Amino acid sequence: MWKYLKKNYIVLIMIAALLALGTFFIVLPGIDFILVFSILLGVYLAGAAVYIFLLALRAYALPGPKSARVVAFIASGALLGLAVLTVIYPAVMVRIVIFLIFIVTPTVALFVKPDKKAYLRKNFWKYILGVILLLSVEVLVDIAFIIVGVLFYGVAGYLIYLLVIHSRMPEKPNLFDKYLVRYIISITKNKK
Repeated sequence: MWKYLKKNYIVLIMIAALLALGTFFIVLPGIDFILVFSILLGVYLAGAAVYIFLLALRAYALPGPKSARVVAFIASGALLGLAVLTVIYPAVMVRIVIFLIFIVTPTVALFVKPDKKAYLRKNFWKYILGVILLLSVEVLVDIAFIIVGVLFYGVAGYLIYLLVIHSRMPEKPNLFDKYLVRYIISITKNKK
């Protein structure tokens, strides 16, 4: 049995990782995820602001109109301000992003489209989804995390099931190689 487990150490590592990730997703509250995501988004926005600022500084030394450079400086400052607001007020910024994606974007597109009634009928679900997400974003993130955690537990359970079933076979195969080779063969058959 020990040789079989040594042969399938990659599957054992995958099982441990899936169980750890499943526990992480079930235990982590949605607001903490929003906080972590907002910090990552803030760092990304600050990096983009610094990059735009450096590009504007580099272009400022070149001859030509200064208006585009001024716009780049203003955009850089706006991105930096947005990064700071994202880190300070994470839940509010998530709601603002949801509002922009699900309500403002379809509304702007509605004004541009020639057949407004057909567009509104086709995209009315975006408004409903936007309102639902605005009102219950933390609860939905919690529910989604529990579902993802349970899925990770399910995949880990399936891998444990495969380990137990194949341990009773006389050849005691390496599961990773067996199923990876089967997957590669099925891909090559589909391409032909």
